Amino acid sequence: MDNRFARKLLTVTGARIALELRGIKCLPFDLSSAKKHSITCSRSFGQTVSEYEQIKEAVLYFLTRASEKMRSQNLAAQSITVFISTDRFRPVPAPYANTATYSANCATDSNQEIQQWAIQTLEKIYKPHYEYRKAGIILNGLVPAGNLTKRMFDDAHFEKQHKLMKAMDEETKNSAKIPSDSPTSTRTVVGK
Repeated sequence: MDNRFARKLLTVTGARIALELRGIKCLPFDLSSAKKHSITCSRSFGQTVSEYEQIKEAVLYFLTRASEKMRSQNLAAQSITVFISTDRFRPVPAPYANTATYSANCATDSNQEIQQWAIQTLEKIYKPHYEYRKAGIILNGLVPAGNLTKRMFDDAHFEKQHKLMKAMDEETKNSAKIPSDSPTSTRTVVGK
């Protein structure tokens, strides 16, 4: 098909498709240019969970997985959103869902720092006496890890944390397992 005819019949987009089908590149195909804005990790629990420590354990587990993914892409987060919810199909005593965000002045890729953010945020939204069905986190404000702001007084500690996180990621890359008694495990109960 002639380019002029394809353009007249199919518009510019159709002409480009015709050229691509003939093996002539028209548009660059670059997957690396897609900028990630957030990383989410969440899961519904196999059974309802009401204890704060169990919810906290699940949130910190999700945070660890999301942080590993973030660091594998050489990114750092400036904020974290934590969310929890009860089973919306079982409104006893009443359905409850809440979310809160913690935003920091400086982006970080340190698990220790982001865990502190997550715990502070979870404490704001957790209510006792509810049976929670789902929890999760979202790492927001992602920036390239190379652009991390150097902290005036904490430089040595910050560098140590950065190296520690890289070493931990390498160590847990293939050996991470969810404990079977954890609320994040995906055991199925037959007969319910």
